[in-house]
Amino acid sequence: MTDALESLTRALRADGGLLAAAAVDPAPDADRTRSRAVAALPRSTIVGDALALAIEATREAELLHHAPELARVFRTDDRDLALLAGDRLYALGLARLAEGGWTDEVAILADVVAVVARLHADAAWAIGPAVDGGADTGTGPAVVAAARADDLWTCAVAALGHGIASPAAELLRTVRRGELPASDAMITAAGGPIART
Repeated sequence: MTDALESLTRALRADGGLLAAAAVDPAPDADRTRSRAVAALPRSTIVGDALALAIEATREAELLHHAPELARVFRTDDRDLALLAGDRLYALGLARLAEGGWTDEVAILADVVAVVARLHADAAWAIGPAVDGGADTGTGPAVVAAARADDLWTCAVAALGHGIASPAAELLRTVRRGELPASDAMITAAGGPIART
């Protein structure tokens, strides 16, 4: 299996410009839990490396938007540049799946992105705007923001790894009706938490 985080660094460097300059090699101990978990599931043998890359690109995009200090393949103190890189990685994950014709996986990943947005939007409304000069991004301290979607990522791995008809994918689709799946429901639909590796 190709290392998904290394692939993300290569993709950012291939873009050139400011994104390339801020791309970094992932640390050997960087969190690869999601890509390793999805690679062990049935859809990965069909879709291939694009599945692991898509899930890590989407997770990295979330980090860049809400906890950039914890990003694994991109370093910058410029919040606007972090947002731009996050947008690029959201698009990259979807594009890689679309290029392979994996439309079911594109739909699942789009639902994941929608749930990510809801989780952080709800927090942003509760917390209020970021304070000038503060480390918070408006969705809370980086560690809190990064952990906010842990249960979603467990569900996302199961949905992408088992396919569009899986209970996890069906639950994620409820976001299309304006519903935000509950954390316990996401864990149940996924069949339990991801084993950390």
